[in-house]
Amino acid sequence: MNLSFTDSKSFKSFSFSFTLDDFAQALGDLRGLDINNYADLTDLANAQYGANWSVEEYASAYQDNVDIINSLQSKMNELSMVLQQKDKYIQLLQTKLSSVPKI
Repeated sequence: MNLSFTDSKSFKSFSFSFTLDDFAQALGDLRGLDINNYADLTDLANAQYGANWSVEEYASAYQDNVDIINSLQSKMNELSMVLQQKDKYIQLLQTKLSSVPKI
């Protein structure tokens, strides 16, 4: 009997964190702008739109986007745990099947 499965060992140490500073740096990299953190992005947005928002006001406006990304991290961690359990069950099944006499 031949069992195939996806090895989840690569998921075991999966860790992810995404902050507003990370978002600002990624946007700066994508657009070719010198943005090192969310405060820099706030300054740029205020200058471009003639606004005077604080970092906290902008952060509040975009926090939902960061929350969605962090929720995805949580789901990936749950998936990792499920895959680890699956691997344990497959190993147990393979051990049991190896002891069954072949006909």
